Amino acid sequence: MRTEELLKFDIMPFDCGTMADGMSGHITEREDTAQLAVMLRYLDLLARQIGISFKIPLINVCLPRENDYGSVYSKPYKLKAEIMKQLYDSIMMGTGWSYGTCRMDNKNKSRLKPVLSENGNIYGWKKAVSLVPDILALEQKGFQNITVIVCWSTRVARYCKYAAFNPKKVEAMFAKEDAVIRRILRMMADPYAVGDRIWCHKGNCYVMAYYEGCNGEVTISSKDMDYNFFAQGMILHLLLSHAEEMFGLPEYVA
Repeated sequence: MRTEELLKFDIMPFDCGTMADGMSGHITEREDTAQLAVMLRYLDLLARQIGISFKIPLINVCLPRENDYGSVYSKPYKLKAEIMKQLYDSIMMGTGWSYGTCRMDNKNKSRLKPVLSENGNIYGWKKAVSLVPDILALEQKGFQNITVIVCWSTRVARYCKYAAFNPKKVEAMFAKEDAVIRRILRMMADPYAVGDRIWCHKGNCYVMAYYEGCNGEVTISSKDMDYNFFAQGMILHLLLSHAEEMFGLPEYVA
């Protein structure tokens, strides 16, 4: 697919206001499940359209016509949190990201204590965790029981480093695409679409992080992620693939 065609894809196909209603409990469980089903179908079609082989979990939902408050019938084991993790694993791990979870260190709250790395080597994991900034800001906002999910990518770092050292070449050959890449990275660093961006780029490591926790008024978890995050991850993957081919960078192989 040519980049001109790729740039026509909407990097925010899902309405953020509707998802905010879901996080605040202003929609029913049935409506939330229906939105999830639509999102999964869209991502499946998007993956097919742009020629990427991702395993997108799908669910079937029955919406009774006669009762606006009827039940949602879906496979009981397809819990939203499980589906979101499957989707996250498929898209992020399939496009060059590694990730793991960590918790705030009770003895030194400016540090994170690694808990689990889903993929990637131990050195890369510890380095990524050490680069995560602004963790104390979460506690200052009243959040407790904080778990931080740390994602890192040498692939993204490699492109950002190349663009920084070759600005004129990128501007001449890849300006529109570069602007979209930067915009996507900013939005992916705020996967709940609430204005909290945690990211860092140093050397060969590009890091972004997001958190799960509660502050007395609201509980935030990975199942509340902005659905646009996943569409953006797919489009970012293709844009990086085009950049790798155009500028002779090492090509990513899943």
